[in-house]
Amino acid sequence: MLRKAIVIIGIILFAFGFTVEAQENMKFDSEAKKLKFIRQMLSKEKNIWMMNEQYYPQCKGRMQDLLVGKDLTAVEPDVRADSEDDLRLEKWKQCHNRDLRSNFPDIANKNFFVTLSQLGAPPYRYYHIELDDNPQNGLEDMIYYEYSEDLDSHTGYAWVDINRCEIKTIHIVTSASSNSSPKPHAVYLNTIVYYKGAIWLIDFIEGGSLLLERLDRTAVCHWLFSKLPYPAKKEKIKRRGKQ
Repeated sequence: MLRKAIVIIGIILFAFGFTVEAQENMKFDSEAKKLKFIRQMLSKEKNIWMMNEQYYPQCKGRMQDLLVGKDLTAVEPDVRADSEDDLRLEKWKQCHNRDLRSNFPDIANKNFFVTLSQLGAPPYRYYHIELDDNPQNGLEDMIYYEYSEDLDSHTGYAWVDINRCEIKTIHIVTSASSNSSPKPHAVYLNTIVYYKGAIWLIDFIEGGSLLLERLDRTAVCHWLFSKLPYPAKKEKIKRRGKQ
């Protein structure tokens, strides 16, 4: 009976797109569809509190923009891959078997990039986009990866200078295995968007919180969907029905 119950549970989880360790427990074939779904989920949250109240002036109105989709466009990856051996990720292998310490003595050991599996597990989303605000030097490379039990790594986005085999920055997002929401079987999703001329990261936890952070780390807004035991500012949201 126990084995039968485990099989049934596994079938249910598979049918609804849930995985045990993956960051995102729903799968989308486009970030635009995912962003639309996040906005729909946000519109259902009854209480939205500004967590970092000291930053409220710079964050005021941004939740409203998210709800109505103002100045907001999903950033689609150039490649979606279920393995680092995907031929479309071949350029990410050029740091293999290189004498990194000799070639790049100015890079700290912890910042050396060697393989995708060093960062985390698939599925991967590869973005070839402008990250350093310098269009003259071409586009930069960023990869999304998921939690790896073998590495005990975090799910996140890494900006990597592949030519120099250097990890520039890493943005960690919340793992579904973290149980960060009081709601059972909550939805965990993340995506990157163009918002008011910059690239921002969205980290959404149903019934828990939403983080909106610029990839250059110059601005961050954090909302909770249930009130903290200490003072927080409640957002005044104009509801406009289903988006």
